[in-house]
Amino acid sequence: MRWKRTGATLMATMLVLSTLAIGGALAQESTTESQANGDFLAQELDQSGDEEYSTQDVYTDSSRQYVNGDYIRLESRMVSDFGSGIKATYHADGEATATWEGSGTPDEIDLESTLSIGGIEVSVQAPSGANFEPGSGYSYVFEDSVTNGDSIHFEYRDFYAESYVALYNGKQRDSATFSWGSDSYSLNNHMQND
Repeated sequence: MRWKRTGATLMATMLVLSTLAIGGALAQESTTESQANGDFLAQELDQSGDEEYSTQDVYTDSSRQYVNGDYIRLESRMVSDFGSGIKATYHADGEATATWEGSGTPDEIDLESTLSIGGIEVSVQAPSGANFEPGSGYSYVFEDSVTNGDSIHFEYRDFYAESYVALYNGKQRDSATFSWGSDSYSLNNHMQND
């Protein structure tokens, strides 16, 4: 008899403590930040107890090649973040610049950029700031060129995707082709936020 009574008392005490802990956690509002491997991580609990996670990363890539006595260069930058809660979200801003660093100018510089996101049942919003066209899968493609110029630049804002299932692999792939007559030289940059 004594064992049953002690066990019942212990179980009732554990039930009360569990209820208090859960109730306290649901009513709590907090923000925590940590810096790990250069990634910013923020977790916010709102009034209803829904959790939202966000990571923001800055990616850069640069390539150059010695051509016709000087360098051609491609500089790329992407700032992106994933968020999770009721639905997964992805947001990116970025830019790319292709430059001839020598005297004179190439006949033409072509610049192409592809923004893409992986996922399941994804809704994607076109970025603003540049003329992007829908590509294959969950992607958008930008193409432009300059004739007899020494550089070409583009930037975009608000490439956005969301999914109630999964999002992954936010990418920006840039390609620049510099042409002099029938000779052409290409540079490629690739950035990815997993």
